[in-house]
Amino acid sequence: MIKISYSVIRLLRLNIPQHRIIIDTINNILLQETDAVSLKALSKVKIRGSVYDLSGKFSDDFTGNVLSQCAMALMWKNKDPTDPLKPNEIHVINKVGGIFNRSSWQVENGVFSAEFIIPKDISFTNANGGIYPYANSGKKHAMGKTDKVIVNGVDTVEYDDIEGPSMDLFLDSRQFSGDMVEFTMIILGFV
Repeated sequence: MIKISYSVIRLLRLNIPQHRIIIDTINNILLQETDAVSLKALSKVKIRGSVYDLSGKFSDDFTGNVLSQCAMALMWKNKDPTDPLKPNEIHVINKVGGIFNRSSWQVENGVFSAEFIIPKDISFTNANGGIYPYANSGKKHAMGKTDKVIVNGVDTVEYDDIEGPSMDLFLDSRQFSGDMVEFTMIILGFV
């Protein structure tokens, strides 16, 4: 008996970005002129970037959104050999550290600016972290990265933000009057 098998292969078109993003400055420091920019928890970060085509020409017609992730230091993990015929082979795996900011900003005429504050609950290392932006403008896409970021220490600058958010809490409904609640109650919080 002859068994015939076949498979259908569909060709997929990969949507590889035809533009790239260059992070120009972090806190007004030109990245081309430095090995790394040192940032601290609770500090304000200002990023400026530009969009270029793959030939290196500035894309002043690129207008849309940029999504960016800022990550703590890269981690390297050694994996023990899995092939018993190659006992001395070690695999090194690069893994992006924890994300301390994920935001979206506008790109206008090929340029974007971003501003955010680094949270305090981060891991402190002296190793380089990274910024990974991705932008889209209709059918145009762009991506980039920089690993010239070191997050270490806590900023001592105090901000005038001493008042927390106002919050309303209710049990079961907004009409809660402080009386009886159901056995399976729901806590509603409005900030």
